[in-house]
Amino acid sequence: MTNQASSKREIFKLQSLVTGILLLILAVILTVLYFQDCQREWRLREEQTTHRLELAFELVSREMQRVRADVIYIANQDAVRAFDADRSETRESVEREFANLLEFKQVFEQVRLIDRRGDEVARVELVNDEGRVIPPDQFQDKSDRYYFRESLDLAPGTVFVSDFDLNQERGEIERPLNPVIRFVTPVPNEDGPGRYLLVANYRGTTLLNDLSNNSLPGHMMLIRNDGEYLLARQAGDSWGWLLGHEASFDSDFPKSWQLEKKPKLTFVDEEGAIAYQRLRLGQEGNRGVSTSTRRQDLFLVSRIAPAEVYENSKQLLLRLLLFTAAIMLPLLVLTRLWAVAFIRRKQQN
Repeated sequence: MTNQASSKREIFKLQSLVTGILLLILAVILTVLYFQDCQREWRLREEQTTHRLELAFELVSREMQRVRADVIYIANQDAVRAFDADRSETRESVEREFANLLEFKQVFEQVRLIDRRGDEVARVELVNDEGRVIPPDQFQDKSDRYYFRESLDLAPGTVFVSDFDLNQERGEIERPLNPVIRFVTPVPNEDGPGRYLLVANYRGTTLLNDLSNNSLPGHMMLIRNDGEYLLARQAGDSWGWLLGHEASFDSDFPKSWQLEKKPKLTFVDEEGAIAYQRLRLGQEGNRGVSTSTRRQDLFLVSRIAPAEVYENSKQLLLRLLLFTAAIMLPLLVLTRLWAVAFIRRKQQN
């Protein structure tokens, strides 16, 4: 009886030792496989966030270049250069020109001529995809707006690019919200800058929608360098500095904030995989471009949430754990049989 009990103890010890060694080897193999897959997935997420960012930056840069070229072209049209606020026939000619432009381009929602005092002297708006002429009794005084004041000294062929903000009418934010970028250039005459400034309101909603629409994982954000959203994960979080709410990138992602201080364009932390790039709408420093002296730099931010960064690796880990659980019973049976046979041979010898 004593020999039988001793034999069982030896078998159990041997089985435990062999099973432990095999499980340790299996654990090392599974750990290596898991971390290799995590590294592979991180490289994939890094590529995806960077690629999304590159596409967005190219989209914005190309669009801004095209709009600036359009604005200069409009200001140099014969009808616009010949405009005289005191002659109704020139007003009608310019209004037709502006209406045709708005209907054809579908990227401007408003084109105006403003005199050097800041008074609107011609204005056409895009309403239901048609150019609508605004009568003189609805013209507004824009002399207090920064984009007017900062454009007074522009040379012909130079375009002022405003901040990206919400349109205001008669001092009130327009509802529904209407994101705009204003492009301003002087209407030239033979001697240089003429009597009028051409102001074209670019439809910012189109650009923001294009930035949001992408089949790659994650999402795109557009923020100012003070952390305020122009384009956020949730639509209601945008434009906080104008609408008076507190949602901002720096409060939502405090560890990822101060992007310009990050060591590289793409990084991963507990807030996700993030790639960013500074964006200057006016491409400051380029010939023929002027930007607001109070301009806020913008950042394009491409982000994949933490739950998505290692999503595939977590699925692999789950499969590996299920595999380990599935082989435990056969492993215990096999090591038990082997231990019994080994001890019996040992006892027989």
